[in-house]
Amino acid sequence: MGPVSRRQFLTTSGAGLAGILAARVPPARGQQREISYLCWNNFAPASDKKMAEIGQRFTKDTGIKLKIDHISHMGPQQAKHAAEVQTQAGHDLVEMRMHFPWLYEPQLVDVSDVVAELEKKHGKALSSAYEAAHVHGVWRAVPQYHGMFVATYREDLFKKAGLKADGESLIAAAKGMAWESPRGPISIDPETRDIVQTVYIRRVEKVGNELRNVEIDKVENVKDPVKARMKN
Repeated sequence: MGPVSRRQFLTTSGAGLAGILAARVPPARGQQREISYLCWNNFAPASDKKMAEIGQRFTKDTGIKLKIDHISHMGPQQAKHAAEVQTQAGHDLVEMRMHFPWLYEPQLVDVSDVVAELEKKHGKALSSAYEAAHVHGVWRAVPQYHGMFVATYREDLFKKAGLKADGESLIAAAKGMAWESPRGPISIDPETRDIVQTVYIRRVEKVGNELRNVEIDKVENVKDPVKARMKN
């Protein structure tokens, strides 16, 4: 048998880290004894510390080194994903937020067997997990967690305007809304309830004695590209 690449290793070992962690046994075919994992810098530093501890336990249990790289999710992570897809080189495992598994479906292996085993042990995944990672009937990512942000509103203003403040009424009222924001004109897509906005293209230029971001172009009315792909 010839050498096995890291990506072949991951594909044949039960969809990577999750499968190996579940079995607690490294695959015999794994010629390369290191796995690289790209994840975002958590808002809570203690979470990154815990991730390092988990990585150390994984290495101790399997003999396989886990190299963890952290990156900001506010732009750099998306750019890193795109660069690794373009070069066909990079990390073996990546953490993806929201609906990114839809956008990168061709580059992600099928991990349905891993999710099936997790659901057998812990119960069915939340509907939000299916919406985000169950792509065209195939799990392209293993759900990790679900977070929610509590919405706030001025109850007195709603009463003054004679408007209901229940969830369904607020969602219905937001559909199609448009206004001028600090980032320029934005609106709410009535089909997806996602934001539609102008994307500004900038270039770093020297202006006087300073380096500044100078706007050189813009693309108006940009919708969520992931939601657009989900329609296909």
